[in-house]
Amino acid sequence: MTLGPDLPELFRCERQGARLTVPACARMWRSARETRPAPWESRHHCLGCPVGAGNAGEKVETVALGAEEWRLVCCRCLRRAERLIHRKFCVSCFNRDREARIGRNAKGQTPRLVARLRPISIVVPQAGAVRTVTEARVLGAWEIMVAIARQATGPVAFGAAPGSLAAQPVQAQSAPD
Repeated sequence: MTLGPDLPELFRCERQGARLTVPACARMWRSARETRPAPWESRHHCLGCPVGAGNAGEKVETVALGAEEWRLVCCRCLRRAERLIHRKFCVSCFNRDREARIGRNAKGQTPRLVARLRPISIVVPQAGAVRTVTEARVLGAWEIMVAIARQATGPVAFGAAPGSLAAQPVQAQSAPD
């Protein structure tokens, strides 16, 4: 949209729902990279934006975009949450995990989650080496994978450590009458 010879050209920023100049977009994108904006700030939409990176003359890798998307996802329930405790759990999952750690819930009973938590190891190849990541109390390998994906600076691959993800025997249940 050209307004006249003296006025700068504006474009529509879909993430912010606003019209911006290219220099303003680049400035906001750089600002969001320097200091992480709070979710209610307008610069929060600039995190990982490929248009802002292009306007700033920089290239954003697809990996960086993926890591930014995983940053606000709870490792356990995989729901998006604006508040993560210990950069891992949403408030609800943190409370359930706390109940499982102490062995009782608010009613004084053993939480159902206790029986489902188990240790899991996964293999992560990085820079020509292979490292094994083990977590003692997780529901599934996805919890470890999400935590690693958040910190990724390059492509990440995962593998099963020998014997760690082996199928657990399932007890047969009788059908209801």
